[in-house]
Amino acid sequence: MLTKSMFRRTGLVLTLGLSLFAGSAGVANAGPTAKSGAAACPVSGQRFQVGNGTQVYLVGPDNILYAIANETVYFKLWNTWDGITRWPTSTIPSCFTSAYLWTNAGLRKGRNEPQVYIWDQRESPNGAYRWITSEAVFNKYSFAPNKIVVSEYGPPISSTNNWDQ
Repeated sequence: MLTKSMFRRTGLVLTLGLSLFAGSAGVANAGPTAKSGAAACPVSGQRFQVGNGTQVYLVGPDNILYAIANETVYFKLWNTWDGITRWPTSTIPSCFTSAYLWTNAGLRKGRNEPQVYIWDQRESPNGAYRWITSEAVFNKYSFAPNKIVVSEYGPPISSTNNWDQ
């Protein structure tokens, strides 16, 4: 039999759970496996967290590690926390030479153009849109199609370094 107190507790749990910054919702505990005596590393397209931390990372093209600054930036690219894996705290120092803090992101395309671009402020002093070269690459990163901002014209392209891996 459901009581008012059960509904209150359920509501409190849901409220607390929804306010977490990827604390555990949608996070798989699929960690590394040994490969030739060394721990494996996350690969391009993979989103992950380390240890018990809440910081979300993305491995981008050319093995560039992006530390996603906050939920606002995260939800400009994805709809849910699903697909984030958890790795040991040793992952970043053993797999990457540095991490780039991604404080702004976005997906954009022109109304009559098939090309989709991603904003990458790392690309130049003022940032640049990088062309996501195929649907396969877009899907590899699990970007959400409904996050693409469609404008009359495509974005100004100032980078020849495509998002292609």
